[in-house]
Amino acid sequence: GTLGTSAAIEKYAQRYINYRGHVIADRAYNVRSLVRSSGGLESVDWDPSNPNSLTVTLKRDGTSVRTQLKITKRATGIPQGREGDLFNASEFYQEVVGGDYGSAPRVTPVRCINKFRRVAGGQIQVLQRLEVFSNPGFDESVKDFGEAIRGGGVDRSIPI
Repeated sequence: GTLGTSAAIEKYAQRYINYRGHVIADRAYNVRSLVRSSGGLESVDWDPSNPNSLTVTLKRDGTSVRTQLKITKRATGIPQGREGDLFNASEFYQEVVGGDYGSAPRVTPVRCINKFRRVAGGQIQVLQRLEVFSNPGFDESVKDFGEAIRGGGVDRSIPI
């Protein structure tokens, strides 16, 4: 849907688990919950002992498409004066699609920003924003993926 409209809002259940004394997102459950409404989910592979990696396989037009998410950076914060009801979390990850059967994978950098807010009844509401960075024409001379994201390796003459 169009940004800012009710059609752009996706509502789905999320779950968090206690793992080794820390509360973490149950990524497998959350992805299943999000994708379930669109259909085509084949599998979700995630292990809390390696929380920075998740693999999802979807069926699209009769073909299985594997997508790997690899988190490379994470940050959290609490806005001043909001210690009891609000905190933010940000993750930067690489979305790697395909690469099976000898084809080249498509790698897309993504930043996911979550704002968690305590609401009535002890529930927590999450507002999530995804920033997807297009990557047409990476410059082969760029060795550092981060440098490419910051502008050193993208051909800006190619329309996004």
